[in-house]
Amino acid sequence: MKWRTMLLAGVMAGIQPFPGISQERPFNLQEVVVTGTRTEHRRQDAPVETDVITEKEIQEAGALRVERVLQDLPSIQLNRRPAGFMGFQIQGVGTNQIQFLRNGRELIGTIEGAVFTQNLQTQDIDRIEVIKGGASVLYDTKAMGGAINLITKEATKPLGASLSSQFESLSQQAGQFTGEMKTENFGIFLSGGVGRGDSFDISKQDPATDGPEFTTYDFSSKVSYKLHERLTFPLYVHYGARESTSIGNPTRAIPSPRISASDIERWQIILEPSLRLDANSELKLTSHIQLFDRDSKVHRQDNEALIRSQSSTFREQFYETELLYGRQFGDMLHLMVGGEYEQRRGIGAELPKKRIDIDKYAFFSQAEISPTSWLTIVPGARVTKHEEIRARFTPAVTLFLKPLDHVRFRVSYTEGFRTPSLTELYAAFTEPGGIFIQGNPGLEPEKGRSYSIGVEYRLPWAFVGVSPFRHELRDLIECAPTAPRACQYENVSRARFEGVELTGGIRPFSYTTFEVGYINLSARDEKTGEQLFSRARNAIKSKLSWDYTPWGLNFTTRLRWDEGFGALDLNRNRKIESNEKAEPTIQIDLRLAKELGKSILVHFGIDNLLDDTQAIFRRTPGRVFYGGFTLKY
Repeated sequence: MKWRTMLLAGVMAGIQPFPGISQERPFNLQEVVVTGTRTEHRRQDAPVETDVITEKEIQEAGALRVERVLQDLPSIQLNRRPAGFMGFQIQGVGTNQIQFLRNGRELIGTIEGAVFTQNLQTQDIDRIEVIKGGASVLYDTKAMGGAINLITKEATKPLGASLSSQFESLSQQAGQFTGEMKTENFGIFLSGGVGRGDSFDISKQDPATDGPEFTTYDFSSKVSYKLHERLTFPLYVHYGARESTSIGNPTRAIPSPRISASDIERWQIILEPSLRLDANSELKLTSHIQLFDRDSKVHRQDNEALIRSQSSTFREQFYETELLYGRQFGDMLHLMVGGEYEQRRGIGAELPKKRIDIDKYAFFSQAEISPTSWLTIVPGARVTKHEEIRARFTPAVTLFLKPLDHVRFRVSYTEGFRTPSLTELYAAFTEPGGIFIQGNPGLEPEKGRSYSIGVEYRLPWAFVGVSPFRHELRDLIECAPTAPRACQYENVSRARFEGVELTGGIRPFSYTTFEVGYINLSARDEKTGEQLFSRARNAIKSKLSWDYTPWGLNFTTRLRWDEGFGALDLNRNRKIESNEKAEPTIQIDLRLAKELGKSILVHFGIDNLLDDTQAIFRRTPGRVFYGGFTLKY
């Protein structure tokens, strides 16, 4: 018993690192995050638990597109839709209940219920912040299950530039560039990227294409102009596009091949002037415009004779204005109040009317109350009035405690609701995968509640965390099958997502870090009691990074495992049958990078080393080799 007592006393006293361990903080403890409260906090002291993916971690993953790096977080699971587009889940809660943001502003545009991210490249991303659980008070009603915020880079150097290129097997290539200039009162950061890839077939026995031929474009600029010491004008402009063509496998219902082509574009403009009224208060006005266009064509032919041709076009327009006032009262209180107006507009020949407008108004408030140095209480509330739905009240409260230097507790309760999107209400078109989507103007809003508890013990060289959670959703909107390759949106079920997430990391040497995360998830349809599709009950993700500065070498390996999940409801009975389940899988990624002087970096990597594809269910391209370089000035 004596050695156990001594060990416990050593841990509680703040055990010192092993000899030779760096005193740096390798786990982003000092990183400043803003998404959880829209105020700046060090990550370890943020009242709302926030996962962060840094620019360095994006590079270590060899990620040219956003989806490739998000899959490394334990709480996030990616699920590929029938047309090949990517959806995201946070702790089991699906894409429709997650707010995808860029610089704190909503990204619109969904394909098969998933926010379209295939043209979101990473060259201008400074970091990605992820909130688990309800975030509706600050980020509108859709954020019932969490938020993913892409925060872009700002100019930090008087003059700087970079050029990078990456080549992958499956005939995929990408090129990216950045440029920046910074003066005392002005800064501009420019970036762009172009990518292309040939089609690929993940099933060797089937000659049909399973991955599309594509070309993507992604350009952005972020400008900041300080007109006065109290008045700043930040402006962000982004344009992204993707053109793709694919051949769909013949099926029993549709025995002829399907040739699908789609063109997708997104424009986004964010103007956010801020005025510091005095040393303790600030007023911010945001104007946000976003356009999302998609054109899709589906041709079916047999022996080169055209059987059927379908085409659809749809344009979403989003206009948002927000006024936000924040004030600090001493050391005990920070108060934030705001109001916003937004209009969503749908334009398309398949709509009931050529143009449909939906207006929405909202008022919200949040306080950060710190009566002591070890306790922060964050209550908040939002009132939202949708044009066709009565006003709704959504509250939230978080308790943050740090009774010891290395210990953190977070307890939160949030409510939310999500109004149906334009697509869910009025859609009548064929997606690029050949699936006919039918809207339903009689849909009810979704409602949700989230509970979570988080406990962290952190040292400069190690950390461990435990986070039990529970999310309850009612009147979920799903595209219920009505015929083979056809569905209509309906309020179909109540669902409960509960489980626990475990995270940990250690830095045994100054150049080596190891991180691991595990999630146990029960995702049930409360009406049938069945496990929901596309959710693994158990999953593990880990990363080992060896970063040896004297040699300019970085080696990173990632491992992802899950025990399998219901992938396709082939008989449409909402139950996972044995022939509908993806088997357990393990994926290992490797990457080696070498600095050549101060301005050149070369890298090589292998994704999915074990070539685990399970083509029918997982639709991954198998083992992928890649290599590239970066030049910096």
